[in-house]
Amino acid sequence: MVPLQKIFGNDNGVNDFDVRGDKVVYALTETKNPWEIYLYNLKDKSNRQLTQLNEGWVKNRLISTPKEYWFTRPDGTKIQYWVQEPANKKDGLRYPTILNIHGGPSAMWGPGIFSMWHEYQLENSWGYGLVYCNPRGSGGYGDKFKKGNFKDWGTGPAGDILASLDEAMKQHAWIDKDQLFVEGGSYAGYMVAWIVGHDNRFKAANAQRGVYELTTFMGEGNAWRLVPTNFGGWPWEKETKALLDAESPLTYVDKINTPLLIIHGDQDLRTGVIQSEMLYKSLKILNKPVEYIRYPREGHELTRSGNPGRMMDHLLRVIEFFERYAKHPEPAPATMK
Repeated sequence: MVPLQKIFGNDNGVNDFDVRGDKVVYALTETKNPWEIYLYNLKDKSNRQLTQLNEGWVKNRLISTPKEYWFTRPDGTKIQYWVQEPANKKDGLRYPTILNIHGGPSAMWGPGIFSMWHEYQLENSWGYGLVYCNPRGSGGYGDKFKKGNFKDWGTGPAGDILASLDEAMKQHAWIDKDQLFVEGGSYAGYMVAWIVGHDNRFKAANAQRGVYELTTFMGEGNAWRLVPTNFGGWPWEKETKALLDAESPLTYVDKINTPLLIIHGDQDLRTGVIQSEMLYKSLKILNKPVEYIRYPREGHELTRSGNPGRMMDHLLRVIEFFERYAKHPEPAPATMK
């Protein structure tokens, strides 16, 4: 029996790996480089980079590095979060800042997130700061923390997420409290809709691939088991139905005043498209500021492994939507020739 040993980690992420004898081949994501292949020797603990897929390209780019922080919520829950400065930040200026939220809900974020590398760096290059955290319900912090959102998808996790933004503003004077934006996909699409239905601090919001009405989600999405496992029952049970309604962002649609961009793929089997149409149609009926983008031939992985052209279109549409409402203290690096 070979004892467990830590080979590498901390501020990076391993996306894929394979082991043959005493050799480990792995794909590594770091803030400084989105993806390279390495060879690790278990015998002599040597580590060799095999590829240089991105180094030449990255060398000529402004790369923002996350700073890690922790804080404690009133109930004793410890929350880890990160802050990334806008590219070419100057002292004394205040910058618009995006609160980015992860899906799952049991996913977790950190410095080594390949799926968010381009999105984060693009937004930084457009002059936005970034704040992101792992709220209760996230994986990686033990079973109790992961189950901290049981029967509570909205209030508890949203409190952690918004508190991370509040803490970031205490730590960083460059964050413009009057120029805040929020975005996220899947469970985070749910969370974006929940937050803007309960909080009006954001200039604009983007909800992607989300769940907005939990009873419909149980019948529409292939992740429907999240309903009984996370809420303890079924929609035809009176108490569970009341809970599902109370935890559904659509219930609070009339309270949404933040300009909202809704994005979904028309072949999304994970969360389905009907709920996004319900949210959009409801906001239109209420004459609220909302736009809806539905991508053809795209499933739930649009932002991670979708068609490259549509992935780029998605990134730029979010930037364009936020730019309508953002005020920058100076031209962003991405806009300069």
